[in-house]
Amino acid sequence: TDYVSHTNSLFISGDNYDGGYTLGYSSANTIEKNQDYDSSQVKLFLSTHFHNKLTNFKGSFTERIDAYYLNTDKTQSVDNIKILSPQITWLSDDSKKLINMGYTYSYYSDQQSVHQFTPTLGASLTDKDWLQLRAYLAQTSYSEKDKKEDDRAALEIKLTHNFKKSNPQSKLDYLQFSTVLGNREYTVDPDTATVYDSGGVQTKAFTINSKWDISPSNSIGLSAGKATYEAFDQPYNSNFISANWTYEPNSAKASRLLR
Repeated sequence: TDYVSHTNSLFISGDNYDGGYTLGYSSANTIEKNQDYDSSQVKLFLSTHFHNKLTNFKGSFTERIDAYYLNTDKTQSVDNIKILSPQITWLSDDSKKLINMGYTYSYYSDQQSVHQFTPTLGASLTDKDWLQLRAYLAQTSYSEKDKKEDDRAALEIKLTHNFKKSNPQSKLDYLQFSTVLGNREYTVDPDTATVYDSGGVQTKAFTINSKWDISPSNSIGLSAGKATYEAFDQPYNSNFISANWTYEPNSAKASRLLR
């Protein structure tokens, strides 16, 4: 069984030396090719972060808190999801090493809750290439009536090539390849603000992401990929394409690049 997803997103962000914010809205529609399944989702996203440089400690820290609200209308049900996700990131002074620890609490309308941890390591391979490894460790706690728990674990490998490092005038900002190995379900990707709340376990995924600068303050991001899921012992594929527009004021972008 194959599924096709279409997503439209809008993100507005601002940043300076002390911190910043991001506001996001997205709508998504997922359908099965034989039309037996149809799901539409609206997502609201709010994120705020703060930058700190400790006098007696090498590197800098960023504390971030994300909040999500999702309303999903499926063929047979409607779900409301509330999510709170704090995280802290350490970046070396030369910006070549990164350590991140994130925690996410998700509450579903059927009284199901999910606790997720996302330890992350990042490193610069060259002055243009960045490698990131992130573990998704999730524990699903069902309602007290069911009294059962289920664990999920997955590893995400992400490689990013930055075109502006070699050509600052390039309209193409970056090209990114990522793959996920393991079992991922009811998890949240803090990089893309994506919530994986499907009715199946994601066992494999491959994604290509890119971003183009269309003006000094505006950019367009495109993503495409394919994922394999398993539900009720039956595998199925999901093909997805998404696009988003980001507005970032010149002053905010300049301060972010100078850090």
